[in-house]
Amino acid sequence: MDEHSFKLLQSVVRVAHNTHCSEAAALTFLLCDIASTFPDEVKYIWSKKWSFTKIMYLIARYYALLLAMVGSKFYVAVIDIICVTRIFALYGRNRKILALLALTSIVDVAVCSSSMLSSARAETVLAAFLLFTLYKLKDSMKDEFGNAKFNILQDRSLISPLLAAFVRDGTLFFLLIAGIMSLSAMMSFYRAGFYYNPTWPWLHATFSYAGCRLILNVHRAAARTTHMTDMGSVEPMEFANNASSHATRF
Repeated sequence: MDEHSFKLLQSVVRVAHNTHCSEAAALTFLLCDIASTFPDEVKYIWSKKWSFTKIMYLIARYYALLLAMVGSKFYVAVIDIICVTRIFALYGRNRKILALLALTSIVDVAVCSSSMLSSARAETVLAAFLLFTLYKLKDSMKDEFGNAKFNILQDRSLISPLLAAFVRDGTLFFLLIAGIMSLSAMMSFYRAGFYYNPTWPWLHATFSYAGCRLILNVHRAAARTTHMTDMGSVEPMEFANNASSHATRF
């Protein structure tokens, strides 16, 4: 064996070792995350009747634990479905919005692969989901003359926990998912994908972490909104009353 072949073998062994370490770290992270959210999961998910949203939550939450080699397309589809369902509820179950977002998601999943271009397209779709959420925030702050009153954002007591959860989660998880997808795409190009394997466990772990919280946090916020309204401690914006009723079915 010549020197070049020996160094290549060393690199292969090192990458394989790093991949196993990455898998172990991602699995440990997921187990800790599941343990930390399990009480709320039992309260808001397991206690509910079986529904489409409940099934999506369970897939997003536990599929990564199986580490099945189905590929990232499956998880991209799950995350897209969760995002579409959230925005569908946010817009009062508007079927035109549902049709538009469903078509966008179908295109997103169809072009998804481990390439920089398809990753950029997937991130563009996630950005579209975020823009729909931010537009609803702006729309909910309009006064009787149709002018947006951004000073409302300075007083948190005027913003319902439900609306805050939609905007906060939509923003944070867009950045998180877009970041890990960009990293995976770059690693798939670097040295012909030689270092991609250590990144894919974290791609699935991120999808699991973000996907379950996109659902669970809405239920938490809906419960807080109901509690605060019953106590008379806040007067949420008009949007909160409409979205809360739809969130209970989300």
